[in-house]
Amino acid sequence: MEKLEDRLETLDREMKSATLDYLDLYAKAKKLFGRIAKAMDRAEEAAGSADAPDNGGGVATSSLSGRAAEAQRRILARRARLITGGPTQ
Repeated sequence: MEKLEDRLETLDREMKSATLDYLDLYAKAKKLFGRIAKAMDRAEEAAGSADAPDNGGGVATSSLSGRAAEAQRRILARRARLITGGPTQ
């Protein structure tokens, strides 16, 4: 009988530990998904404001790094050439 009680106590401790691990993992996942959702919202807002005409007459700012901005510039130039039927290279 004592063996069963010891085993029950061991299982109870393991269950509590597993529950705490689960709650910790759940909290981390919830925080991460919240960050992802905010980043997606910011990206959508930035894309929406980039598509909107600039009525302020000011200089548009970009969150892209120099290398990424250069790559984007090349991509947009190539798309423009494809639309107008110009050379692709």
